[in-house]
Amino acid sequence: MKRQNQHARRAASFKPRGYDGWYAKRKFNRAFEYREGQGVPADPAEAFRLTAEAARAGHHAAVLNMGWYYLDGIGVEADIDQARSWYRKSARQGDPRAMLGLAIIEMEAGRFDLAAEWLRRAIAEDHADARFVLGKLYWRGRGVPMDRKLAMVLFTEAARAKVPEAQRVIRFFTYLKKRARRR
Repeated sequence: MKRQNQHARRAASFKPRGYDGWYAKRKFNRAFEYREGQGVPADPAEAFRLTAEAARAGHHAAVLNMGWYYLDGIGVEADIDQARSWYRKSARQGDPRAMLGLAIIEMEAGRFDLAAEWLRRAIAEDHADARFVLGKLYWRGRGVPMDRKLAMVLFTEAARAKVPEAQRVIRFFTYLKKRARRR
């Protein structure tokens, strides 16, 4: 009898593996539908609310998106401090897109040294766009010592990873090099 009670208690407290993740994913997907107006009328405020629920339930992409919602003021009043806070949470989860977002926030605030640090962290997580942005900082000497050779290495690596802006920069410098040889 005691053994049956033990099994009954276990069964009553049983949650399928990934239950919270399933709930959060469903909320996140529903938020996307409201944000984009897919199958429902577009409603940024509802999209924000559902994304916030998913983020509180631990959905990684929702945590990242909360930073984006606050940064761009989608469905909520724009709030750079909240955006920074959500991006940091996402960065702590290892998301290089959040690290790039933090770098851009710091660059817009004129804190290029902090931006460079976030970009290095994103590069360590293999984020190609971060290579291009850090290359621009090295090219101009903002927050880092000016080093155009290193900037070209970063541009080239980003171009190889198919970052369109980096590919344009490499094509432009190749054009200038060929033009200079003709003279």
